[in-house]
Amino acid sequence: MKKIVYYIFAIGALGFCFSCKREELKTYDIADNIYFNLKINGVIADSTNVSFAIRPEGIKDSILKLPVAVTGEPQPQDRLFRVEVLKDSSSAVLGTHFTVPERVLVRAGRVQDSIPLRIFRTPDLQQAPVKIQLQLLPTTEFKTDIKRIYASLGGSVSAVSLKVSLSDILTAGNNWNGLFAPYFGTFSVKKWKLISQVTGMPLDYVTTSVYDLQSSARKTLFAIAMAHYLNDENAAGRTVYEEDNTLMKMAAAYQ
Repeated sequence: MKKIVYYIFAIGALGFCFSCKREELKTYDIADNIYFNLKINGVIADSTNVSFAIRPEGIKDSILKLPVAVTGEPQPQDRLFRVEVLKDSSSAVLGTHFTVPERVLVRAGRVQDSIPLRIFRTPDLQQAPVKIQLQLLPTTEFKTDIKRIYASLGGSVSAVSLKVSLSDILTAGNNWNGLFAPYFGTFSVKKWKLISQVTGMPLDYVTTSVYDLQSSARKTLFAIAMAHYLNDENAAGRTVYEEDNTLMKMAAAYQ
């Protein structure tokens, strides 16, 4: 009796297998999206500050490559996307402070590319910064449905809009206050430039440095070298003062 049951079960299972229909597996079928992929110190961002003041005086223009990325697979052909300047949100003047193409390509075989933003060093940038607000637009090849991207514990940032603040002014910024003040003390333009001249520290080091052990060691060396210079100048009767006539000095730990 047991053998009969087993045979019936086996025949039934075999019949079930033959009655099954093969179905194709569903694959990714969502329109490709394009979004800004700017990262500052490894963190995704929707704004950036650019200053000509950290560049040699002979530099009158520069090209910033603003990174973008797309979802989906790379394609064998170039693909077009569009970018527009939001004039109501921009204080920079197109053609005077910057130029940017309205139509840009994601090149064949790539899922990351960039927008070439050309900026100009105009005299008014020494008085106040100007703002450029860019917006990605949908095309037949790319959607802009990804509106925001998770950035950090602080929340999300825009994925389709990017702000560039342009100036020719040295300012303390978050890096000085957060990473450099414990070594160099209170910020001043005169001190920043003098540290660069005395120690060889690149002017853009303050804006590009990130916190790690190597960076900490470099800042320590810069601070010690600058403190020695200030002490030697003072001993020689050439005391170095700030623009407001206060004594220039490093942070307390390096005086």
